This record gives sequence, C-alpha cells and structure tokens, in this order.
Amino acid sequence: MVGDFRVVVTAAVGALIDHASRMKATSTTLAAVAAQAGEEARAVSMSSQTSCSNVRSVASSVGELGQSIREISDQAAQASRVVDRASGIARAANDRIGQSSAAAVSAHATTLQGAVDDFLRRVTAASRRRPGTLAG
Repeated sequence: MVGDFRVVVTAAVGALIDHASRMKATSTTLAAVAAQAGEEARAVSMSSQTSCSNVRSVASSVGELGQSIREISDQAAQASRVVDRASGIARAANDRIGQSSAAAVSAHATTLQGAVDDFLRRVTAASRRRPGTLAG
C-alpha cells in the first residue's frame, strides 16, 4: 500500500510538473504575443497621429487654396471693371475723333469750295477781259 501510494503520488507530482512546465511555456508565448501586440499598437498609434497631422495639413492647404481662389476671382472682377472703363473711354475718344474728323473734313470742304469758287470767279473775270486767255 505504501508502495502503491508512492507510485500514485510520484505519478501525480510528475503530471503536476509536466502541466506546470506547459503552463510556463504557454505563459511565455502569451507574454511574447502581448509584447508584439503592444509594439504593433504603438506603431498604429504613431501612424494614426501622422495621418491626423496630414489631414490637418491638407485641410489647411485647402483653406489657403480657397482664399487664393477668392482673391484671384476678386482681381479678375476688378480687371474686368478696368477693361470696361477703358473700353468706354476708347469709345468716347473714337466718337470725338470721328466728330473732329467730320468737322475737319467739313471745314476743309468749305475752304476748298471757297477756293474753287474764287478760281471760277477769276477764270470768268479773265475770260471777260480777254476771250481765250485765263490770265488774271
């Protein structure tokens, strides 16, 4: 009986040592997995922070781009107003030049008509004085 008891206890202690060894191996494996998971979680966290920073940079850039577009639009509108004013000034100047040209042509025509009338008077007067000559 003592001999049987010793065999049973020895077997039980052996089984206990075997299970304890396997539990230790499992716990070491789980600790390694947990450490790896922690490192990966830190890497994901850093990546997330970088992504968040990038999103903020893009949002800021989009805001600046929007402001630039508004400024360009304002400048284009101002340029359009300047061109409209310049066109109006050019039209007015063209009208004045046309009126001045018409007045100048009219004055020239009047002067020319006067010269022609004067010439005809002299020719007529000369032909009355001497038929067949144009001398004045």
